Amino acid sequence: MLDSVLSSEVTPLLASFGLTEQELLSEAIVRGTQYSSGSVLPLTVLSTVDDVVFGEILFILAVPEIRFIIRSCPAHFNPALGCYFLHSITNVQCLSMDDVSDYYPLSVYEFNGDSLVLLRHQVRF
Repeated sequence: MLDSVLSSEVTPLLASFGLTEQELLSEAIVRGTQYSSGSVLPLTVLSTVDDVVFGEILFILAVPEIRFIIRSCPAHFNPALGCYFLHSITNVQCLSMDDVSDYYPLSVYEFNGDSLVLLRHQVRF
């Protein structure tokens, strides 16, 4: 399930919770909302609402509570297109549902080699 590059980052996170790779989920439905690997969640604002950090869901843990193993992706808003452009991926971390700014997962779209995220509603950071 884990590739060798990802394994070196995710395995220590799993060990810190006493979990193994077999307990990773690629999708889950929580309170009627479906989360899946590859979706992103808004995490925080950097300096202004034009600079946001999204978290790409890599895996989901459901033991003992719902947690996401995510890659942080800084993004910058492009007003001409009305979307956020994702920048290079930073660190891998494990976050609980309380650590995300919004519970609604968003899709990532590819356009001319760039990764874009469109907000579907206003997010309160």
